[in-house]
Amino acid sequence: MIRTLLFSLPVLIGCNGNNDETDTDLAAICGDIDGTGTDTGDIPNVLGYWSSNFGQTIFDENCNGFEKSDVSFLTGPIEINGYVPDGLRLDFDSDKDRRLRGIASSTGGMVFAGQLEQAQGMVHISIGGLVYEDSNMGGRDVWAGGVFVGLDADQDGQIDCDMRGDWTAFKSGS
Repeated sequence: MIRTLLFSLPVLIGCNGNNDETDTDLAAICGDIDGTGTDTGDIPNVLGYWSSNFGQTIFDENCNGFEKSDVSFLTGPIEINGYVPDGLRLDFDSDKDRRLRGIASSTGGMVFAGQLEQAQGMVHISIGGLVYEDSNMGGRDVWAGGVFVGLDADQDGQIDCDMRGDWTAFKSGS
């Protein structure tokens, strides 16, 4: 208990902008995986709100009756919170019932995966890609990659059909 309190206090103070930029462990906990503190064009702080797009330029599906519109939440607002590198959570439209768990690497890779129950069955989702600051977009923080969606319609543990497509997200306020 005391150990938890002693660890939590620096995190609470540091994550509110009072941390020393040389403290790479605290910066990583607060979302800045490469530990630069103030982002300088390296890997952006991944925590916060993002707008996302799924299947804008590349999309493929082999499901009958389960369509892109059934996972429309993949295009819209997302919130990433938790702890870097391996305690990340992604909520679609800030809905904790639509949550994926994720991990980030110090080289900019980020992956989230999970299962969501829907009327059509159990939906397995994996989102992965690279997070970077795009100088061609005025320094905007971007997460670009792909999404795999598998549907287990009869919930027997096997994916019955799937869809996949490109994924792009832009951090709000950057």
